Amino acid sequence: KTSPHFRRIDLIKYLLGFAAREGGRNDEAMNWFRRVIREHPDSGVLTDSWMMIGEYYFATGKHFAQARDAYAAVLERPGAPSYDVALFKTAWCYWKLGDGKLAAKLFKQVLDMADEAKRTGTAREQRLRAQLRDEALQYIILLFTEDESVTAKDAYEFLASIDGERYSREVLTNLASAFVGQGRYSRAVGAYQFLIDLDPGHPGAPLYQAQIVESHLALDASVDAVAAVRVLAEKYLNGSDWAKENAQSAQ
Repeated sequence: KTSPHFRRIDLIKYLLGFAAREGGRNDEAMNWFRRVIREHPDSGVLTDSWMMIGEYYFATGKHFAQARDAYAAVLERPGAPSYDVALFKTAWCYWKLGDGKLAAKLFKQVLDMADEAKRTGTAREQRLRAQLRDEALQYIILLFTEDESVTAKDAYEFLASIDGERYSREVLTNLASAFVGQGRYSRAVGAYQFLIDLDPGHPGAPLYQAQIVESHLALDASVDAVAAVRVLAEKYLNGSDWAKENAQSAQ
């Protein structure tokens, strides 16, 4: 009859690996985790062992293909506690490996999971996924800002293509803000103008127009700035169609 000690040898090996990892003995730790995977394929700490291997390679900052492959084993088990983090870091790995489109799709899945957690998740799941959501948004924006050829319209169409249109305004607003922060004012003008064109009656439209004015001023484009100020006055002051529409919405 198998003894309880023998039945838990997989956990002992995992804990030895964890202790070695905490002690900075990474080679020894990886050996223990791989032994769990190789010798105990039905172990309850199998997924944790794969996660530890993925985290090791991820932390090196260069072995992203190996990290991705280890996280893939975690993603085979959607119920695993580490699934959320593994998904986020898999997206990061694809970004680092040069596949921005797939990275964005996976980051979008992180956003979806955060929305789901708001409705049905535990308090822990809500906290974790909210944090991952914020980080995923940042990296989606980074993906769009890295390529000079990508316009706000391109970003919007891409989000629509991966069923992420409901995140488009949040992403595009942050994208436009990022352009301002980077001093890329021409791109900021284009992004804010696209947001206005997307929904001229949106409550934030005057703020977007004001940012267009500021961006033109930063570019020393005084003629364009004056024209943008005129648009701001004509379209958004009291009595304008925008003001009437938003006054009715507020009632």
